[in-house]
Amino acid sequence: MSARGVGRSPVAFSQHSDASAQTAPVWSRVWSLLVRHRWWALTLWAGVCLALEAHGWSWKLFYDGTRLFLGGHPSHLPGPGGLHIYASEPVLQTGPLTFLAAAPLVPLGLVTSFRVAAVGMTVLGLGVLRLLQGWALELASGQPARARIQTATLVLGLVFVPAWVNLAAWYGHLDDALALAFSVLAVRALTARRPVLLGLLLGLAVVAKPVAIAFLPLVLVLPRRQWWRSMGAGAAVVGLAAAPFLLAAPQTLSAAGGFRIPVEAGSVLRLLGVTAAATPPWDRPVQLLLALALGLAAVRRGRWPAVLLLAVDARILLDPSVNTYYAAWLLVGTVTWDLWRAGGSGARTGLRAPLSLLGFLMLFVPALGPVASVVGVTGQAWLRAGFVIGSAVAVLVGPGRSDSRAVGSDAPVPGGRDRPAAAQPVPVVPAVPTDATRVPTDATRALRPWQTPPAPGILPR
Repeated sequence: MSARGVGRSPVAFSQHSDASAQTAPVWSRVWSLLVRHRWWALTLWAGVCLALEAHGWSWKLFYDGTRLFLGGHPSHLPGPGGLHIYASEPVLQTGPLTFLAAAPLVPLGLVTSFRVAAVGMTVLGLGVLRLLQGWALELASGQPARARIQTATLVLGLVFVPAWVNLAAWYGHLDDALALAFSVLAVRALTARRPVLLGLLLGLAVVAKPVAIAFLPLVLVLPRRQWWRSMGAGAAVVGLAAAPFLLAAPQTLSAAGGFRIPVEAGSVLRLLGVTAAATPPWDRPVQLLLALALGLAAVRRGRWPAVLLLAVDARILLDPSVNTYYAAWLLVGTVTWDLWRAGGSGARTGLRAPLSLLGFLMLFVPALGPVASVVGVTGQAWLRAGFVIGSAVAVLVGPGRSDSRAVGSDAPVPGGRDRPAAAQPVPVVPAVPTDATRVPTDATRALRPWQTPPAPGILPR
């Protein structure tokens, strides 16, 4: 310690810190305040987006579908309802869990039920973002990484919220909101090493929106001996939900599988040479196989937080529709990846090129009113193709995380057996310097003398 610091009282240090804070630029102090109160800021931003986007273009389909599910008779859905609903009305591509969730809202009427649902789904979106922040903080490698995650949550939340509110309020897609929420909870269950809960949550996501089955590679992060417990739990949920409909109307599967939607002009399928007016029969199976293959590749390369993003990439690449609410699915995947990257160690890790911002600018913004007329339908298709291919390459072969909390040597090998305890490296506790030699660094700030370093591994202990 230098003579300059000897005898300085704690009050003097506090006054010095206050003076330094007061000399910081105004924008820096404002930004620090926003980061500190980021959830209030994001809640206010969500309220603004909700006020601008509360239209509910698809809510009537969910409302009437729920009425039909409960035994009602909506005018434009004349087919028998109840357990025959999917056989008689294959246009209803949502899962039965969504109808159960919407059932309490039906007595409120069409308009009021939408308003309640829109507010509820918007709050759910903020909850999804908070879950992802908590998950990233659990995997963070030190205090500097935690600070980066908190800043990243605000930055990414500014683009995540409009995309989510578009799904929740502009369209009113309750099934997508539920599927994404259960999928993020499944990610949390995975890091907690709870295979049965992981399977149950993935099963609930599929029962809310069947396309969530593309997130199945998350199970492969577990040791092989836990695969069947997790998959069995998920299969049980899906089986129990689907069995009553299949027993009551055996033609349910053929009716749902035979339903085709038009191939829109802005779809990437048009760039791939598909000229058919309706969805080709091969499209959905190839879409699912591509999602599973990309997810498996991410797990094998130690990039398992990219599974959500890669599944959505496969969907957008081969989907006949170009709905803007797909951006909410995409942003859930990119925020998961960006927050995981922000939690790594090293000066080069962080928000150097956040995929969330790129996805928002390339997929969501070009589809908005005046921008869409300038970019054009074909231009939007090229932007979609460019982003989904580029992001897939970036997460599979680009920079990931090299710190021990991301891919450690004692972590279970995806698809393999648990590594024997004898082969696990013993973490080395860094020597604690004396007061005479102590140099304040990020490492010494992150690790106190009475603390032990975290155990390495893909998942925390």
